[in-house]
Amino acid sequence: MKQLPRWMALAPIFPENALTVPPPVDLGCQVRIDVPPTVFRSGRVATLIQERVGKRSAFTEANLALITEYDATSLYDPDPSPPGRPRSKSAAACQQLQLANLSLWLARPTDIHFNLLIDLEYVIDTWCLARDPTVFWPGVVTLPRYGTARLTGTDIDVARDLLAALSELTTKGTGFVASRYLWLALNQEMVDASYGLLWIAVEALLGPENRKRIGERISMRGAAMIGGDRTQQALTYHRVSEGWRARNEVMHGDTLEERSDPEKFLLLWEAHELIRGVLRRVLTEPAVRDPFSTFSDREAFLQELERGFTAPAPEELAAAQNARWTV
Repeated sequence: MKQLPRWMALAPIFPENALTVPPPVDLGCQVRIDVPPTVFRSGRVATLIQERVGKRSAFTEANLALITEYDATSLYDPDPSPPGRPRSKSAAACQQLQLANLSLWLARPTDIHFNLLIDLEYVIDTWCLARDPTVFWPGVVTLPRYGTARLTGTDIDVARDLLAALSELTTKGTGFVASRYLWLALNQEMVDASYGLLWIAVEALLGPENRKRIGERISMRGAAMIGGDRTQQALTYHRVSEGWRARNEVMHGDTLEERSDPEKFLLLWEAHELIRGVLRRVLTEPAVRDPFSTFSDREAFLQELERGFTAPAPEELAAAQNARWTV
């Protein structure tokens, strides 16, 4: 049987100093962090970036990239994935790099991201630029507390497990929906848009089927899912309640721009941590993953948590309000 051509999807990642492990770094699921092939630094690639993006930026100077390889007759070969997944192998490779980036963030939130994806084809023992290869994303929302975060070898081990779990999510489960909107939120430079997308993810994970008292019930479910002692649960409940109020402002046409930067960053971080905490449980704990595979089972699971949770008393909420700005 004739061997199919080999293709590479490559996404340069920044900032490089957020990774403390030398390349190559195996993330599993046929994804690695590695040094880009020589052709990536060619004038042809730089010109292509200039034409498609409008600037060369530092893309071709990147020393690290998320990389995956696959066999196909062309970039548009149909992918054998289940319905709801990408229709072509090149699109599936792109999604796999997105999930890899998300798995790194779920392991430890950092500023690591990519804004460019290049497709390469292996021809006569060397990698060459593919035809019509570039995909570009807008900037990302970065938070001050992520600026000094670094991924360790232990984080890579966690990310590898998370990527395997993300890759196996069924499109009918709310974990898949939440992970998709989380990715979009992390790659959206408008704060209001990012916050709205984050809350779509929150509601995909925790929203009740019966919409009555939805904000209060999401707060209870979030506190029960994140867990911890009673003080931690009261703090989570208060954070989610504050987030719900801000969510309503954004979804009803208002803006977060009138708030101070520290308050905006706090709201974003609290939404990040809520989604991250719940999604990690969905991905890593069989007792949570199995109910979250279908909406009806997920709802029954969350209703049981909700029934076992007592809303914080006024004095607990007052203490949580004080603690919210000090953690």
